[in-house]
Amino acid sequence: MKQKILYPAIFLIILITLITLTWGGSEQTHGAVPDEFTASCNMNSGGYVNYLNGKYYYADAEHNYSLYMSNSNGKNAVCIDSCTDETISCITTDETAVYYIKSKRLDKPLKIGDYTVLFEKQICRFRNGKVTVLSEENVMSYALSKDYIFYATADLKVYRMKHDGTEKTAIYELLYPMTISVSGNKLYLHRDEEIITADFDGKNPFTSRLYLYNKPAFNESTLYFIDLNGYILCKTELSDKDTYAAIDNIQPVIDENVRSYTVYNGRLVYEKMQTNEIVIADMNGDNPQVVCTGTYPIALNGHLFYLDNGVIKVADI
Repeated sequence: MKQKILYPAIFLIILITLITLTWGGSEQTHGAVPDEFTASCNMNSGGYVNYLNGKYYYADAEHNYSLYMSNSNGKNAVCIDSCTDETISCITTDETAVYYIKSKRLDKPLKIGDYTVLFEKQICRFRNGKVTVLSEENVMSYALSKDYIFYATADLKVYRMKHDGTEKTAIYELLYPMTISVSGNKLYLHRDEEIITADFDGKNPFTSRLYLYNKPAFNESTLYFIDLNGYILCKTELSDKDTYAAIDNIQPVIDENVRSYTVYNGRLVYEKMQTNEIVIADMNGDNPQVVCTGTYPIALNGHLFYLDNGVIKVADI
């Protein structure tokens, strides 16, 4: 197996600057909180912006990668977590707080088998004007359910804790570094060649064979993912009966190289890898239309965000 490097997220190399946000197109009426599938897609696009209670939260590279908060129109931004040698990514929310990953480059890379870990990462929470570090371990990936935060670590364990960091317990041991997702009442641990499905207590694990470019996203029982071999967007169904069922039942959705994707207003949005064109299409890939040129689309609060040379913009759809 080729040597692999665990970055905090590939998106941390992107310089992110917030511009004054002006909403293009017709006024949207969608709720502020995205559904589970959309939220998972947004995290796969780096989670560089999120929304809670009339405020936007975003990472800003021009100010030492600090975490900023602005009004719903993008104005009157204030820094809520000032960083000098760290980066912010994977911003998500529950009903009362904002969660994110803070990453700092290790002085000496950590070797785990054929993997190299370059960063020390922690889960942080912003609530009631206060930032709290919730994790002590080096976090590779995390996901929120309604009641818990789940995270996989460089010491090859999966932990579960309450949203305030209490009741932390190790629930699963890994053989090698993996990233983590949550859908419904199941955990999904994944690496390049497989997905492990388990209960919220880590029990009843089952391994499915699948070749993934990034974290998968679940639309009810359907798993969407970018194929590691051809970088095409696909979908399949997992099974707890047949290890190879997922790989045997893959259906291509977008049959061209895709870097990232999300869902906007009931349609699929994806970024072409070669041209950085952002395209909107039906959920089965039909009727594609180029929206703009940019990277890493995020659907949030009834709007479609994307990066344009490191600047957060809103698509005019």
